[in-house]
Amino acid sequence: MVGLAVGEPVAAYLPHFGGYAQTVLADPRFVRSLRTEAGEVDPSQAAAVPCVFPTAYGVLQDAGRLRAGESVLIHSAAGGVGSAALQLARQAGAGRMLGTVGSADKIPYALKLGYDAVFVRDGFAEEVSAATGGRGVDLVLDPVGGQVREQSLKVLAPFGRVVAYGDLARSEQWTASVFDLWKHNQTIAGFNIGDLARRAPERIGAYLAEALRLVAAGGVDAGVTRILPLAEAATAHELLETGNGHGKIVLSLT
Repeated sequence: MVGLAVGEPVAAYLPHFGGYAQTVLADPRFVRSLRTEAGEVDPSQAAAVPCVFPTAYGVLQDAGRLRAGESVLIHSAAGGVGSAALQLARQAGAGRMLGTVGSADKIPYALKLGYDAVFVRDGFAEEVSAATGGRGVDLVLDPVGGQVREQSLKVLAPFGRVVAYGDLARSEQWTASVFDLWKHNQTIAGFNIGDLARRAPERIGAYLAEALRLVAAGGVDAGVTRILPLAEAATAHELLETGNGHGKIVLSLT
């Protein structure tokens, strides 16, 4: 990594999290300057980048093997990773972009992000099948798990992939049939940023640098929808835990 000057503004991915502090010790492999070749990123925007965008790159490129022109379905479409993945997929030349959300009140916000269509998660398989003329989609990004993951296999086009990268539903472990995957030309892949941090940390640093450059250039939006003082951290957690938030919530120390 190129050396950083004392006092230089930076963003850092923290593999053990713990970002609620004025001072933190970070692995230099996960630190990148806010001063990019496209300009300097505002710290309040940069705070939303280090975990979300490397995850979005990972699910799309490394696990998802996205190719130009392919269609993508993103569950939790109004969330931080979902909105980041949407933008990065567009940058990569993806075709039709579909999304699901937990409740109907989130559909207008998700549509403003740039999805071609957004559905309520309950019953999404029928909606996606109808929207694609029965063909299905090439790639599904799923942080939810459980029945959503099982139903996602039903909306895959030939050689389609489901990327699992979370378990928001906190459901019992669901097991897929290798026989069914083989018979239907389907793939299930996994992405976990914690494992990547342990075994291929250089990828996270590279993704962070590229994401900061895109934010500075205006190519993508960091997705910050609310900035709260640190004293209101409980409010931020409540929004996340109840699913009533959307985009990224940033806590400010100033």
